[in-house]
Amino acid sequence: MNSKKIYKANRLALLQRSALFAGFSETELLDLYPALQPVLRRYTKDSVVIDEGDAAGQIGFVASGRIASKKLTDSGRYHILAVHEAGDDVGFDAVFSSYKTSPLTFTAETYCKVLFVSTVCFFDQSSDVSARIMYNANRIMADRCARLLYKIDVLSKRSLRERIMTYFLIMRKKSESDSFSIKMTRQQFAEYLCVNRSALSRELGQMQRDGLIEMASDGQFTIKCKISWIPRAKTVNQQ
Repeated sequence: MNSKKIYKANRLALLQRSALFAGFSETELLDLYPALQPVLRRYTKDSVVIDEGDAAGQIGFVASGRIASKKLTDSGRYHILAVHEAGDDVGFDAVFSSYKTSPLTFTAETYCKVLFVSTVCFFDQSSDVSARIMYNANRIMADRCARLLYKIDVLSKRSLRERIMTYFLIMRKKSESDSFSIKMTRQQFAEYLCVNRSALSRELGQMQRDGLIEMASDGQFTIKCKISWIPRAKTVNQQ
């Protein structure tokens, strides 16, 4: 197999793993490939992949590396909404919105590659392909609405400890384990919670001294919640 065929096979595999093309066979994606017009782009660390306000005509799929989606606040600071890794999409929300512009800024947290595809064929109402893509898109949007509700719950807490505890309980529920890894650096986690990093580090350290959590540094950080702490935050358990 020559290099061009290998590149094409890798791109098809990436699309097939994505939630947007769930249920599509390799043959179906191969037929759709010319209409998608895939383009692989490379980004260095800290470069902007998609800027807030950019016109939306493509969806990107992370082939490698990590990308953070951020929102600029009135004070001129960014806060993180999510971190995207290999297989995740970027720019999805803007394509399916009525404004057709990106509400977020996506920046490369590491060197990364992103496969962009045209979305023109998504909106052909006479096409069975369009109907299937829209069905998958609706499921993705519903999942994202749920994640936004979780974040609202986190940020609605008055104290930093309550915010941290609420987020950890959500992660514990998702992972079905008292031990889980947060896919954010400490700086990113601080931005997600809308606080500064030093305040977050102090509070995490105090929570560990109080015996509420156990932390292990592994490039990001891994949290182990104490079972005795879990029942205190009842609001998350009631969701």
